Amino acid sequence: MAFTPLDRQATVPGDTSVVAAATSHEKARVLEQLLAAHPELVEEAEGLVSALLLSATADATADEVADQLGSLGFEDLASRAGRIPGRGYIHETDAAWELLEEALEPFLADMRRHANLGFVESAASIASGAITGLGRLRRAPDGQLIAFAGDDTIDTLTETVLDLADELELAEATGKV
Repeated sequence: MAFTPLDRQATVPGDTSVVAAATSHEKARVLEQLLAAHPELVEEAEGLVSALLLSATADATADEVADQLGSLGFEDLASRAGRIPGRGYIHETDAAWELLEEALEPFLADMRRHANLGFVESAASIASGAITGLGRLRRAPDGQLIAFAGDDTIDTLTETVLDLADELELAEATGKV
């Protein structure tokens, strides 16, 4: 998933630990250095990461998809539509689609990553959750960007998820999606 402001400022009030104050990116670099210096920890780290990847749930993904795509509003559209230097005129509907596709892409990337690592059950859970989350947006209020993108928006985005699930053969491997 994309970095959030919380990733940049991870300090806990009253906590003076340098590790607690490090950003997610800094912690990742430290982990890489620790594993390089202590290869005996690699197997344990692999197990922890595997458990984390296997913990992907459809419900959590549905919540995230609905939140991410549902939080896009007309103010987001304003910076992407109209006359854009270097791109020309961008119609509002085209800009809305770009924003929605960009917001969905991290979930598609997670599906690919989980499937490529052999975690097809969790990839299928992500796919199922993404479809459920998109379905929740069918009742999007007028102030949300998704309501502006067109009547077939949810169906088209759902088809994108299903196409990737087919490409990754998730239904064949898990019997669901």
